[in-house]
Amino acid sequence: VSRRTLQNAFHAILGIGPNAWLKRIRLNAVRRELISPWSQSTTVKDAAMQWGFWHLGQFATDYQQLFAEKPSLTLHQRMREWG
Repeated sequence: VSRRTLQNAFHAILGIGPNAWLKRIRLNAVRRELISPWSQSTTVKDAAMQWGFWHLGQFATDYQQLFAEKPSLTLHQRMREWG
């Protein structure tokens, strides 16, 4: 399958390209880390870097766009609920 064919298929089915889809998968994985009381991640930075987000400012912007809250708020809620 050519790169263009793959891009066209993603856009036709999901409305986004493959890179955007992968980013959403990774952002959702970070969110699961931040929410889970069993997570080993104790900081947003740890969770983000575990999933390959090296530019933390861009990560925070992308996270907030997708989930309508800052990643630090997600983590804070877990800490408040689970200690």
